[in-house]
Amino acid sequence: MGILAGKRAIVTGAASGIGLAIARAFARQGCELELVDVDDDGLRRAGDELGARVLGSHVLDLSDTDEVDVFARRFVEEGGPVDVLVNNAGTLWFDSFERMPMSEWDRLMRVNLDAPARLIHGLLPAMRRRPGAHIVNISSILGLTPKRKMAAYCTSKYGLVGLSLALRAELSPAIGVSVVCPGLVRTDLYASAIQEGRSTGQRKQPGYLSAPPERVADQVVRAIEKNKRMVIVTKHARAVRAAHGLAGWAIDLNQLRRNARRQSAASGTSS
Repeated sequence: MGILAGKRAIVTGAASGIGLAIARAFARQGCELELVDVDDDGLRRAGDELGARVLGSHVLDLSDTDEVDVFARRFVEEGGPVDVLVNNAGTLWFDSFERMPMSEWDRLMRVNLDAPARLIHGLLPAMRRRPGAHIVNISSILGLTPKRKMAAYCTSKYGLVGLSLALRAELSPAIGVSVVCPGLVRTDLYASAIQEGRSTGQRKQPGYLSAPPERVADQVVRAIEKNKRMVIVTKHARAVRAAHGLAGWAIDLNQLRRNARRQSAASGTSS
């Protein structure tokens, strides 16, 4: 048992990937869980696995602002304790910004940025009643460094970093706020985007650079224990952040040259 023993945590995106790994890590710590996901079957499997540690499983579409607000309001009205909130759920669009329908932009922003903000805002009254309450927002290394064909995802994750740091300045130490920025992680995020038509490519993550979700989960527990401001997970992610900080101009110049070759080739094909 650890610092989370006997506490109650809400984890979004808890049916698989990083969210499920976090739920498992919390359960080992003796934490009681409220699992949130849009995947009903996945939540059922997670509940069966984690057993009595799960107080509730909630099928929730985070792109629906009304559902999100009702969910948060119900917790406050019922007076249930909320010691930890982990905003983990996310989605992506992997294609050029020009090809992205604005309806998809809106949906991604609602899931990745608006829902975390609404959950925090709605649950703050319940969290203020709990000494040592903590908010963890799962962003990404792409919330600190840019990547082509992921404009919406980067924008949402940059926003989540900004929201986290601003709220930490506002709420801590009464309520801890940490932002966790993983690098590549072995999840089905890209595969789901392809299956659901949110990517026209067949991008595959390089396995040798991808960390298991359990590594992120361990860092989330540590962030809560130490009230860490920001955690960047994986050596590769830290190296990418350092490179952009030290030689961002060189990375930008290289990207512009590569883009120029692509644009020239595309222009030649179309003529």
